[in-house]
Amino acid sequence: MSYRDQMADFTGKVMTVNGLISPEELGITLMHEHLFVELWLDKAPGPNASRIDIDFWEGKLTLENLHLARKYKYMRDNYILAGEDSAISEVLEFKSRGGSTIVDVTNIGLGRDPVALSMVSKATGLNIVMGCGWYQKAFHPADMDTRTVDDLAEEMIRDITIGVGDTGIRSGIIGEVGINGEPLTPNEIKSLQASARASRATGAAITLHRGGIGPEKLQTIAILEEAGADRFSIADTVGILTPDRTSRIIKAIKKVISIPIHIHCHNDLGLATANSLTGLLAGADVADVSTVSYTHLRAHETLRYL
Repeated sequence: MSYRDQMADFTGKVMTVNGLISPEELGITLMHEHLFVELWLDKAPGPNASRIDIDFWEGKLTLENLHLARKYKYMRDNYILAGEDSAISEVLEFKSRGGSTIVDVTNIGLGRDPVALSMVSKATGLNIVMGCGWYQKAFHPADMDTRTVDDLAEEMIRDITIGVGDTGIRSGIIGEVGINGEPLTPNEIKSLQASARASRATGAAITLHRGGIGPEKLQTIAILEEAGADRFSIADTVGILTPDRTSRIIKAIKKVISIPIHIHCHNDLGLATANSLTGLLAGADVADVSTVSYTHLRAHETLRYL
């Protein structure tokens, strides 16, 4: 059976690193985490770096030098999460407070580790959803310039339907797709187009990082729609929107896309309901509210294969 033939079995379900589950099994969900990650490629010392900076970069993070790392004196060790024991400990802390699912959006080039994620999931009993696709341009593969949209899309589709490499462990979300912008590069546009095609083929959602700068965010959304995305969701995950800003954002998005718009608002400043209603009045098609600032309500709609 080809991976395309398997897609009928995914409809209405959520893919975790240990297989399909129903949306009702998600429970309280963290929608953006990195249990394992290597986020240092864009921070390595340049050719003119001093020996002091190079030595610091190559050192180990300790309580004695933590204050320097916090002041953006780059240290490679500060941008790596690789310990399975610490990952299990932190996941169990989340579980002890009622958590059920973690969406790990570490993807290709960021140190994604399907086997480690599966092990943590089995050891803790929590659902873990794994990402795929490509992050920011500094983390793109060396051959990104020559790869085609079809080739990139096929790799993501395979990760979702068959599994990463020979692990058999499958991704359940596309992203986080990193877009630096200023300006949007051809490779960033290819990554967006391929993500939309893979989403269309599998039903998996796309999650974006940044999406460019200023007006480029609207260009990013338009590219996704043109390449096959069939809906767009904006989430105020830190609850900082106001009704006026919500209205302006939705109206701006409506000018560049025709697909349905969904808005999800958190209640950190007590404005979630007002922002949701304002979003609907401004042209959003669907709105929901997380009044206790959890993201599990949105997860049921976002993660299941549509």
